[in-house]
Amino acid sequence: MRGSRNQFWLVLALIATMLVVFEQSSFSATSEEGKTLRGVESLRVIVRVRMADKDAQSLGITQEKLQKDLEETLTKAGIKVAPNVKPYLLLSFSMISISHPRIDGVLAYVYTAQLKFRQGALIDSTGTRATATTWDEVRFSATSPTKNLDSRIRKSINTLVSSFANDYLTAHSAKGLENED
Repeated sequence: MRGSRNQFWLVLALIATMLVVFEQSSFSATSEEGKTLRGVESLRVIVRVRMADKDAQSLGITQEKLQKDLEETLTKAGIKVAPNVKPYLLLSFSMISISHPRIDGVLAYVYTAQLKFRQGALIDSTGTRATATTWDEVRFSATSPTKNLDSRIRKSINTLVSSFANDYLTAHSAKGLENED
């Protein structure tokens, strides 16, 4: 009995720590990665959603919704989205729920959102053409279950998309083109 009580408090402490520490961007794109977006006239959008929680659909977080949001945000920013081009922006979203057998319901949700831009590249050592990730940013977060969980997650993803859009637009602006090496 005492062991399970200690486990319970350990899980709660872990969740509290994650709520404070992980609600931030990490592994963000560098300015060098932003330069690789130069010359890309249009891109395709791919969204992958992986949820371990069987009730994820009821949370309102679906691949279709995220795909539509991402395409609309990019289009509003002035980035051309086209379905049949090779360069693509990949949003991978994964989420799990944390619960405890002695407590009814979910204690917290932990999720990862990663945005990658992949395009054709030439491998220096072999001269081989390949598809490579040239821009990448990840966001980790833990959040308590709330009524507005869907909007909190979408806001977190929008932070990633804004970062990409800013780098893309900078790379295509007159200022970005002036700084070519």
